[in-house]
Amino acid sequence: MGAAKAAGAGAAARAGETGGAGGVDADRIHPLQRALAATAALLSLVAVALSRDFGLVPFFLAWSVPFVGVLLVRRRPAFRTYCLALGLPVLLLALPLALVGFLMLLPSAVLLLLARSADPRRDPDRARFHATLGVIVVVLFLARIASGG
Repeated sequence: MGAAKAAGAGAAARAGETGGAGGVDADRIHPLQRALAATAALLSLVAVALSRDFGLVPFFLAWSVPFVGVLLVRRRPAFRTYCLALGLPVLLLALPLALVGFLMLLPSAVLLLLARSADPRRDPDRARFHATLGVIVVVLFLARIASGG
């Protein structure tokens, strides 16, 4: 009886270490989510650099600072809220503000929305799908920049 109880406690400890339900890491942001958010921040800074030719650096810098700010968030619930609160408005404003080049921030917004739910501890298939979509978004954005458009 004592050995079975100890084995059960060991399994519970391992579940906690790997981010199982109620585990130690259950409230932490997964590295995949953080990587998608960091890529979103990097792409927003690329948009700032590209806006230099049009004199819109202050406008894009004001929108890029919050994208970088997401990297300072430490807990998953706050991270998910931050990603939604920043990604959704940028996504919705991209088309109306396209004349001032706001579409350049669209990939960053999409990456933040993907990062919000790309936690393989909760749903590995969804996380893999969101990571794949994130790679596609980055490749398309970089291809668009490389083509001179």
